[in-house]
Amino acid sequence: MARWSSPILPVLLLCGSLAAGQEQATVLAIEDFETAQGLAWTGLERHEAPGCEGRFAGMLVWDGEQADAQAALPQPVNGSAYDRLELLVHAESLPPTTLTIELLCSGAARSGFSCKLRVTWNGWQSLAIHRAAFAPFGPGPSWDAVRGLRIVANTVRETNMQGTHVDLDRLAFASGPADRPVIFQTFAGEPVGWDGLEYDPVSGQARWSVDHAGLVSTDRVPRDWSEFEALSFSAYCPRPTGAEFRIVLWSPNPDTPTEEDNYSTALCANWQGWREFVIRKSDFPAYGEPGGWDQIDRVSLVGNAPGWNIISRPNTTLNLGEMGLLPPAMPGGVVLFGDARQDAPLWPGLELPEPGQPTLPQPAIWRGGRNRMASYVLPTHDWSGMERLDFTVLAPREVRLRLWLYSEDPATPGDDCFYTEQTVPGDESHYQTVPFLPPEFETRGSPVGLQQIDGLAVKLGGTVDPDTVLRVARIELR
Repeated sequence: MARWSSPILPVLLLCGSLAAGQEQATVLAIEDFETAQGLAWTGLERHEAPGCEGRFAGMLVWDGEQADAQAALPQPVNGSAYDRLELLVHAESLPPTTLTIELLCSGAARSGFSCKLRVTWNGWQSLAIHRAAFAPFGPGPSWDAVRGLRIVANTVRETNMQGTHVDLDRLAFASGPADRPVIFQTFAGEPVGWDGLEYDPVSGQARWSVDHAGLVSTDRVPRDWSEFEALSFSAYCPRPTGAEFRIVLWSPNPDTPTEEDNYSTALCANWQGWREFVIRKSDFPAYGEPGGWDQIDRVSLVGNAPGWNIISRPNTTLNLGEMGLLPPAMPGGVVLFGDARQDAPLWPGLELPEPGQPTLPQPAIWRGGRNRMASYVLPTHDWSGMERLDFTVLAPREVRLRLWLYSEDPATPGDDCFYTEQTVPGDESHYQTVPFLPPEFETRGSPVGLQQIDGLAVKLGGTVDPDTVLRVARIELR
């Protein structure tokens, strides 16, 4: 059955191809912009948008310092029957920007639930936002009657963005198994539901003083984590201090007398810039007798707090990014390159970008005159579970990407590797994600196998104009 249908149809739409007997997702489509008979939006224009899943998307255009769109639903939706909002968002080279999504509830007074998240990507991004990320506003909002949506885009600092836009597509309420990461904390704007966090006006994010506000917690979390495989968490560290901190997932057990039942793991503030962590549930040891992964009622960040025996360092602060849950298919995603300021030194051939906003991931510059980039410092060398290698790049003209994955056999002379090529069409206005797929690999020499990847190199093939400048935003192993 098709996943998408007309807006607000009271039907169950099946998600993906699932094994027999496996629970299927329930999806209520809100808007896909494919027909002119969709929602009656104000502040949003329907237009043809290349790269989206259909032909059309909704264009949210800045009018001065913000973009503001709103639409009423044909009839109120019982939002309590769903656990998340799903949508696609397309952005290109924006300054630090937040997207505010409001779910408006029935009633004469303005009330509802609001969520803010930072826009840090280029190209299309598939988002799923859990109800826990939405904070109530106004008098007496109820999830039982969601009557409309409002979506607002703002820059973190006052900037005239006249004519700039983001695209929206595939808005839906969903519950059940997820096919994408599910965000449940965004930390954008003023901290909501966390005691001890501060607001950083420079980044527009929540800031945690690890050595002063030693323990901060929230109960605004999904309760059942049993169908997920890992926790994702991002944070910006202005300088490495070596301070330890812990992520604690509380799971009370009514059969034990203590209140110390939890899953907990330790991290160290030993990086600079933004960093994303993917922590599998198996990497959270159990303490006490936790009730189970289907009974998580609180998340804490623990730094310099009494009774935790954590190594503290003065002046350790973290700006917090998104916290989310990854379904079983997602943890294979390993970011090999994500921010030029911390990753470019590991990739000879790439250059740091022009000075930009210090709190956002920055793409690297790749010049045609230096047509080879390579790295042998990889976060993982076992690629046996590889589905694809995604290469996200802005290419002003058509280029040919040639990929070598080195898997050296010491018993054989010469290079042992896997090789493939992909063409990137020229498009100076959009980042494109090019997938390299294992079935397309050729073997050269006698590579040991994908379970032992020693390094990789990418070259621009053919005749390359030395003045060609590409921007590399992300390289990710899936």
